[in-house]
Amino acid sequence: VRTLTLADSKKLAEKYAAYLTWDERLQLNYLELPLVTGTVKIWFEDDKTLAAKRNLAVREGLGGGAFLRKGFKETFWQGFAKHELT
Repeated sequence: VRTLTLADSKKLAEKYAAYLTWDERLQLNYLELPLVTGTVKIWFEDDKTLAAKRNLAVREGLGGGAFLRKGFKETFWQGFAKHELT
């Protein structure tokens, strides 16, 4: 298991664009890469998936949300809350 920054996720998606799939139900991107030993499936966040989560919280009137903060852009936090989150 490995956690990628958003910048690393973007690079991975660009490199393997032919394998990129959008899961409409989950509102997530994933790569399914064929390997000699089998297939690896990589789920990752990007601006689109984070916007979907933010929109869900707003639409459902949720009191909050939890997100892993490894490489999130400041614009995500500014767009998600009216005040700074730390």
